[in-house]
Amino acid sequence: MTTTISTIKTYQLCYNLKEMRSLDVETVKQIMLPRSGKEKKSVFLVLVDTRPPSASLPIIPSSTIPLPRSGHLLRCISNAGSPTSQMHPLCYVELGKWAAVTNFTFEETQDLSSADIRISFFKGDHDNGSPFDGLGGVLAHAFAPNDGRVHFDLEERWTNGIRADWIDPASVAVHKIGHLLGLGHNSEHDAVMFPYIDVGTQKVNLHPYDIEGIQSHYGIH
Repeated sequence: MTTTISTIKTYQLCYNLKEMRSLDVETVKQIMLPRSGKEKKSVFLVLVDTRPPSASLPIIPSSTIPLPRSGHLLRCISNAGSPTSQMHPLCYVELGKWAAVTNFTFEETQDLSSADIRISFFKGDHDNGSPFDGLGGVLAHAFAPNDGRVHFDLEERWTNGIRADWIDPASVAVHKIGHLLGLGHNSEHDAVMFPYIDVGTQKVNLHPYDIEGIQSHYGIH
């Protein structure tokens, strides 16, 4: 129930609606609005954190950021039985987009224990207190900085690029990497850190609001 209320409040905040603990008439009207000229389903990109979500701020407060202002980070993709073959090149590209506007560099490692970023696929309850909900709804979740975990829902319909009723993993990856580097959700619809994405669309290019948020933490590249 707490997760549902939090999700509703985040949605209302993002769309400049009155913040409620339940679905009111105005929120339902917003949910039902067609986007990009036709009906589209929206799915939620979750930041797993102990702090309450705030879509009015582009970043998590700087006092909570444990990462150095620059550095070399190792990443590892686990779960050999999952769609990892497509995730390796995608994550390399999306990490590069954040590297281009910060002083971070990234390298792949096969050693999960030494990795700063650990990307995995799971379904349902996977022993972290945030079970996945199957097809639709929550696509993935990332943990706050210094944890390094990103979990994708194995039961989603993942496909590279734009395809009706499927999810583009690159769009989700660039969003989740933003969380790992310390960014929270923001209320700019075109930003990669906006907490919702329409099914069958792609959003992989950093918005000026995304760049402003990350550089406010780590400085200009």
